[in-house]
Amino acid sequence: MKQHFTSRTSLFTIKQLLALLLVCGSIFSYSQQAFYNRQENFLKANSIWVGGYKSGINFNSGNAVAIQTEIEGFEGCASVADPVTGQLLFYTDGYKCWDRNNQVMPNGDSLLDNGTFRTTTQGACIVPVIDSVGKYYLFSLNHEGNQPSLYYSIVDMSLNAGLGDVVPGRKNIVLDNVPLSESMIAIPGNNCDIWLLVHEAPQPVFKAYHITAAGLDTIPVTSTAGTAIQGLSAYKTGCSAVSPDRSRIAIGSSDGFFNTIPNASGVLVGKFNASTGQVSDAIPLSWSSTYGVAFSPDNSKLYTAGLATDDQGISQYDVSVFDSATIVSSRKVILDTLWAYFGFGFYLSKVPTYLRLYGDKIYFILGLDGGLSLACINNPNAAGNAVTYDSALVSLPGTSGWELMNHAVANEVVYPLYADTIHQLLLDTALCEGKEIILAGAADYSGYLWDNGSTAQHRTVTTAGTYWVLNQGACHSSLDTFIVNIFELPPPVVTVDEFTLSTTSPYASYQWLLDGQIIPGATGATYVVTKNGDYQVIVSNDQGCEATSAVYKITNVSVDYVKSLAGKVRIYPNPTNTAVYITAPIAVKLYLVSIEGKILKFQDDTNRFSLQDVAEGIYFLHIYDQDNRLLKTEKIVKTL
Repeated sequence: MKQHFTSRTSLFTIKQLLALLLVCGSIFSYSQQAFYNRQENFLKANSIWVGGYKSGINFNSGNAVAIQTEIEGFEGCASVADPVTGQLLFYTDGYKCWDRNNQVMPNGDSLLDNGTFRTTTQGACIVPVIDSVGKYYLFSLNHEGNQPSLYYSIVDMSLNAGLGDVVPGRKNIVLDNVPLSESMIAIPGNNCDIWLLVHEAPQPVFKAYHITAAGLDTIPVTSTAGTAIQGLSAYKTGCSAVSPDRSRIAIGSSDGFFNTIPNASGVLVGKFNASTGQVSDAIPLSWSSTYGVAFSPDNSKLYTAGLATDDQGISQYDVSVFDSATIVSSRKVILDTLWAYFGFGFYLSKVPTYLRLYGDKIYFILGLDGGLSLACINNPNAAGNAVTYDSALVSLPGTSGWELMNHAVANEVVYPLYADTIHQLLLDTALCEGKEIILAGAADYSGYLWDNGSTAQHRTVTTAGTYWVLNQGACHSSLDTFIVNIFELPPPVVTVDEFTLSTTSPYASYQWLLDGQIIPGATGATYVVTKNGDYQVIVSNDQGCEATSAVYKITNVSVDYVKSLAGKVRIYPNPTNTAVYITAPIAVKLYLVSIEGKILKFQDDTNRFSLQDVAEGIYFLHIYDQDNRLLKTEKIVKTL
């Protein structure tokens, strides 16, 4: 038997446990990270990118490796890999959904929308269904303010023999009917939740749809921010990005290559509240047509990719101080020479306009002679001229002739952040010497990690010590610590008083044995022997631990024994008109006999003998022990 009770723990004990967690932090996949994009599950889930022209990138080896996909468009794509192994799960262009074998899922065709030619900037976004392993929301955004504007479907990886499929009846569900821009990103909240952030077009309104373990809230949180950018084409095309600490949001607004609509283009940076989904204090940084945006790993820099003929390339802003004049004046052009002549006096950028932070680098697709290549800014935390970049990490096969075209990179998949606090429960547990006990992790968690590396919910221990288990949940984790003590129960000592055996100490339970066999019913603190033999007693304490006494040999059960017991047997009242009562140190058998010697009644192991069914007169009550030895005979007078 085990006992659990919550102990009062000192601050010192809790600090010791926290220190233990810090030492072992690398094995806790559910621990809180400083920035959402540094979580191990984020890096693995985003390790495979899909893009246009049937190209893609695999980062699982530590280096970028080109892969082939089935996406023929060039914008609005998304992919997700297994958050533990990095294996590709599925990808989409907002119209079709392919499995990891590059096959369209059985129900993965005719998704809505991402535009007829798959030209919505961030037209697809994949978000895990919280607390439902293997299920994902697939959001698809319409392009340039068309209506309906936002749809979602549910992908279940348990379908289609583990290759996944769009759930029947959960496909192309309209979420928003108001004209939206082409930007859409997912942002982790502060309490195991996710925000899907979109933007109205051409209004300066952000919409944040809240995703929790309870599901998707179809009523968004709205924020009016960025009134400085206005006009017919404001916010229709361009990307959004969030800083790694989730405190800043940026959105680009582009009216096309030529930047012809006054005040409709530019880039905004604002404050984001990860608890409420609100965007506030938006600052316009540029009036140039801006498409791509990305923050540096340390949150201090914002990179923008221009699209207009008069302002191409990549710029850097220092956003470490949130002040409009300071940020605007900090602008430095990082890349501006990679242009190609288009004709009629216009140039097109060879730096396509998508930027994406992954790990500690910012990646983009660069147009070079012979095709497109993955390029990156190596040290995006650096300022201005200190920034370096690689122009050709890996070539994208099949992109020859597309050097001047946009080439998207997959929209990122985010996972909910887990609670900063680890709940601590300290349990004292009793273990009997020589026995084992099963320790259990708390119920209703998705995973378990014990101090010895075991991942089962239960663990068997046989020795004293301190044990802990991390109960891992999709949203919250808790740490249980077990202090296992050994209860030692010395063998009981048997004493004898004439023919009565007892122990020198009180116990919770008793079981007497004769010659190694259980004596039925002999479960009292004392036992009166009835025959010679080897006697023992098994006792237990309040913790359920058992101990067995040494053998106590009885050899003197004889006539003296019968005489001794007979003197302890008492019959009362006598005379009586209803019944007599018997007190005896052992179980006895009772026979009622007439004066003629005829047996009238028999009762076994009882302390009350009824006489109501016999006539008035004189009778004899013979009293035997359980071995049929006559102890005594008593004359009984039955009265009216």
